[in-house]
Amino acid sequence: MADISVKIHSLFDLTDSREIRPGEKFSFSVTATNSSEADAVRLENVRYHMKVEDPTVAKLLVPPTNPDAEGTGYKGIDPATGDLVELAPNAEVDEIYLHPRATIRGGGPVVIERAGDLDIGDSDKLTLRGKAVTVGSTG
Repeated sequence: MADISVKIHSLFDLTDSREIRPGEKFSFSVTATNSSEADAVRLENVRYHMKVEDPTVAKLLVPPTNPDAEGTGYKGIDPATGDLVELAPNAEVDEIYLHPRATIRGGGPVVIERAGDLDIGDSDKLTLRGKAVTVGSTG
């Protein structure tokens, strides 16, 4: 059976110190890789769900624009309705649903690659930002 692997890279303090203090912002990257095994399949309409395990320690930050400069939309669950809704820019949240945008490939007829497609052996790398609520460390 083919596997999808996910790797979370180290936290990077945006102030360049080894310690993340309460109120400081940091960034981290996540790479999702589709299998390249013989039984692998192309994944279509992939969505990413990022959640802070302990929201008393950190929050995820929505970019200043939503969707961001790459066209990725940031959504969250409305607690009142349970619906998936656009998150406000700069919001501090416990979880985010990422919706990558469709891309257009050039050449003859326009070919639109559906948002979130992940070909066999392909990888997506996402960089997210967060904010420390209580003291933590990057290493």
